[in-house]
Amino acid sequence: MFLFGGKWVGLELASTGLRVVKLQVSGKRFRLVGARFVPFESVESSPSEATSPRRAATLGELFERARDLIVGSRAVLSLSKRDFLHRVVEFPLSDPNEIRESMRWEFSRHFPLSYEEVYFDLHVTSLKGESGNNLVSIVCARRALVEFVLELVPRGTKVVAVEPPFCSLIRFLEAAGVEMPSGFAILDVGNSLSGFYVCLEDAVLISRTFSWGGTQLASQVASHEGQAEVGPEGLASSSLVSEVVNTIRFVEINFRGLKVDRLFLVGGGSELPGLHDAFSSRLSELNCKVEIPSLKLDGAEGIKGLPHSPGSWCAPLGAALRGVFPS
Repeated sequence: MFLFGGKWVGLELASTGLRVVKLQVSGKRFRLVGARFVPFESVESSPSEATSPRRAATLGELFERARDLIVGSRAVLSLSKRDFLHRVVEFPLSDPNEIRESMRWEFSRHFPLSYEEVYFDLHVTSLKGESGNNLVSIVCARRALVEFVLELVPRGTKVVAVEPPFCSLIRFLEAAGVEMPSGFAILDVGNSLSGFYVCLEDAVLISRTFSWGGTQLASQVASHEGQAEVGPEGLASSSLVSEVVNTIRFVEINFRGLKVDRLFLVGGGSELPGLHDAFSSRLSELNCKVEIPSLKLDGAEGIKGLPHSPGSWCAPLGAALRGVFPS
């Protein structure tokens, strides 16, 4: 199934700034029109300040500096992981509509917000909980925050969806044509922060943020080993690699019937020499393969010309590709 063509923009609002990717879509084909990274020094991360005037001015400036790429297009906005809450909840129900209705009364049992305060989506997984009920993955974002950000997007832009980063990344993997088993994990390695997601098909089961990225990995391991360059042996014992391996092991023990067969490395920090080998050596005992997906996307007529490291553009590319892969 394919949506209408035209110009599609993927907007990734991350902790370091705004990444914009613009695609020209025609049926199953698409090409890169332009891409831009607009950095900022800092934006308040406290929930109480998430819609402050200062943040509005900062984000508004980011969007304005990319106005020429954004206006006149359909846009998909991928917010920062910190803007979403995620839970896996047991439900005796299996119909998504019935679960949505029951959440009107049960939402505050699982989240520190009321039903009326949020936008949310859910996936009924094929897994069962300890009581034998269905495990349901629920992701939500505060209405006030979503509407606050949408007000700052330049007029003349049709925002068709706001989604968490893992949705954009899964769509990117789909376009990259990689072999995606039912159970897989994604590690989005940034410069200073990394997002980690364990997924069952399209549903996320575990969502974590690590305070380690490519910059810390390089400096930490080089300092620890006294080496000028970071080798796979040093990386294999790093905190980030250890936390990812331990989380995958935890998931396979606590989610009965789930096997994580693949770890996909994305993000600018994923290109750190030796990182792929470090994960491969640690995950071999779990029979989990490690892969860095290629930017040679299915249907792409031209995807060259991305500024900075190619891996940094997986999320905004995935967001823009909603015009080709609407799910």
